[in-house]
Amino acid sequence: MDVTEEKSVFISYCSKDERYIRKMTQMLDKMGISYWIAPDMIPAGSNYAREIPGAIQCCEVFLLVLSKNSQQSIWVEKEIDSAINYRKTIVPFQIDDEPLTDMFRFYLNNVQTIYCVNRPKDAIEELKQRLRSLIRGAGENWEQVEVSRKEDTFESSNKASAEGVAPDQKKDMSEGAAPDQEKDMSEGEDASATEKTAVRNKVTRNRREKFMRSSGIPVECQYCGGKLEIISKGIYRCKECGRENYDYLRKVQNFLRLNGAKSAIVIERETGVPRPFIEQFLAQEFLEIPKLEPNRISCVKCGAPIRTGTLCETCKRKEKKQFREPVGRWRSHRR
Repeated sequence: MDVTEEKSVFISYCSKDERYIRKMTQMLDKMGISYWIAPDMIPAGSNYAREIPGAIQCCEVFLLVLSKNSQQSIWVEKEIDSAINYRKTIVPFQIDDEPLTDMFRFYLNNVQTIYCVNRPKDAIEELKQRLRSLIRGAGENWEQVEVSRKEDTFESSNKASAEGVAPDQKKDMSEGAAPDQEKDMSEGEDASATEKTAVRNKVTRNRREKFMRSSGIPVECQYCGGKLEIISKGIYRCKECGRENYDYLRKVQNFLRLNGAKSAIVIERETGVPRPFIEQFLAQEFLEIPKLEPNRISCVKCGAPIRTGTLCETCKRKEKKQFREPVGRWRSHRR
């Protein structure tokens, strides 16, 4: 998968809910938002387990379609796990009134869910507003289109006034123009629309590349500047020279695998990965302090020494109990 071909939205769903998904993709098409959805966008003969993580890593928003079916799907479970690992923004959209399982309640803690039951129109509008606010450049592009339309109308009105012809009269004159003139006008409009689209795409591409660089994801080959393709999680191969490039996490893991346990200062100096990213990997349990090392980090709740993450085992068990389903006839009030 080409790094420059990433989509704005990754849609995670169960195939049993496909009729809802088709309506959702039609909505995204009308909004001009690109999306990635399986199996439509998986090349023939490709491995699902290889293509899906790459698509999640390159998306801006992870749209989770919640239902009874999706909560029973092993693929949806794996996709959510990948989205959390890649620190993606998750937007849950629930299409039925099935209560969340313990696992999904744990995953979606503190994440605002959009409920579609009994309010489909309001839910769709809420989803549109959420996507517009989350996808970089989407709202600005729509505003630019609207502004450009107003500017074109204003300029045409001024031009007509300067020529001593009223706008309505000019419209009548254009309707009676020769076929060659009409053809030239249509070609000029097409060229203008194409130019505007190219400008918007360039702005979106620049912002996407800036975000990827700030997140430690390589945009181009560090050896020759060629285009990259994802070959596995955190590993990218250059299409020009064939050499491998790595994201920040993979760089740190490769360094520790070759050199053993090192301090954060040494890792930062040798790999070029900023220290805040190293501390973040440790908090997310991607890295771990060896048992024989005297240094430890502290649990954020009780202050107990730990080797990875943010909570000790005792605090993890206490927190997990809060998400258990109540016993008996009691059910969640959220539908």
